Amino acid sequence: MKIVGADLLKGICQGDPEWVAINDRLHAGVKDFEARVWFKGLQELVRASKFSGMSGGHKTRYDQLMGRTPVSLLTFCTAGRCMIQVGRGNAFVSMVADETSPDPRTGLQSLGNVTVDEALELLDDAAIQWEAGDGRPVDDKHVGFG
Repeated sequence: MKIVGADLLKGICQGDPEWVAINDRLHAGVKDFEARVWFKGLQELVRASKFSGMSGGHKTRYDQLMGRTPVSLLTFCTAGRCMIQVGRGNAFVSMVADETSPDPRTGLQSLGNVTVDEALELLDDAAIQWEAGDGRPVDDKHVGFG
């Protein structure tokens, strides 16, 4: 089933064990992404950017070899927070990270058109792409809100 953020939040608040388990799986995926991507160079890259927004991952060697559509990686930083979105097609996972902290503070922000397994796959594929040195984001003045 595709996850609707409002349903996830409602289920967690009501203590529904199924939704709590789903949230735990998603949280673990976000923390894995944080360790493998954010703290392995993405944080440093966005801090060095001349723009608030960056985009990358549009064409990568990894995805070409695997016969897959690349995972896009968008970032937008403001007021000490960095929105990170990984996506493929119209499916996405968004997270919010602390722009400057060395401590693990990244959390899930929103999901779009994904099941739990698809969300976790997106996060993992983005990390694999990053670890392969592929799809690094570059300054992009067109990335923003709205």
